[in-house]
Amino acid sequence: MYRLILFVMFIGTGFLHAQEKKVLVWLSTDCRLSQKYTLVLRHLSEKYKPNGVSFVGVFPANTKREVRKFSRKYQMNFSSLSDMDKRMTSQYHATITPEVVLLDSLGQVYYRGAIDNQTLALGKFLPYSTEDYLQNAINQLLLDRPCTLAQTTPIGCIIE
Repeated sequence: MYRLILFVMFIGTGFLHAQEKKVLVWLSTDCRLSQKYTLVLRHLSEKYKPNGVSFVGVFPANTKREVRKFSRKYQMNFSSLSDMDKRMTSQYHATITPEVVLLDSLGQVYYRGAIDNQTLALGKFLPYSTEDYLQNAINQLLLDRPCTLAQTTPIGCIIE
């Protein structure tokens, strides 16, 4: 009941319908890839905040307490919420952690998928990313251009 009220409060205050652009990022406290990408997400959040892009961590399998602990441990500089009833996860069809959905200022999905191409498969990584999918999509959105790559396939931990 409490999670439902929290979700309704976010909707009621314009959380998903505000004029700012949002990056929803699905994470899990026990997914190593979620842990690995917190540094990249912190950097992107800081970089794009002055441009009106806000990041929100969505944790579909963790309690509010676990989310707070994870946020402190990985020094996340953006808000996060527990989505144990999976309302947001279902609404945006998220299936993997980490997975991102970039929303335009009207709340429409502009990009969905992986953060970058550094993860080739579970346990297989490039030394560094050569395609920064999320960053490229944010840049195109800020320039009011069509997204050249609107969807990629995220690699990570399955949301159950």
